[in-house]
Amino acid sequence: MGLAVQAFAPRLKIANNAFIIPPALISEGQVVLPAELIEKERRLQLLSGLLTVGGALGLAFYYLRRPRAP
Repeated sequence: MGLAVQAFAPRLKIANNAFIIPPALISEGQVVLPAELIEKERRLQLLSGLLTVGGALGLAFYYLRRPRAP
């Protein structure tokens, strides 16, 4: 599920402590608001992390409660 969320992220790269906006996100005549792109990236990364941790915890509880073979 976390990978599905990451697929919709703008995929900003970081170089020299700055975000690099890929040319594919910029079309001619379009105004790019870096703050909005960065906020979306952070929000989607947080959601992806929460889904990953939630899934891992769910699996852990599932296997803890599962009866073991003798």
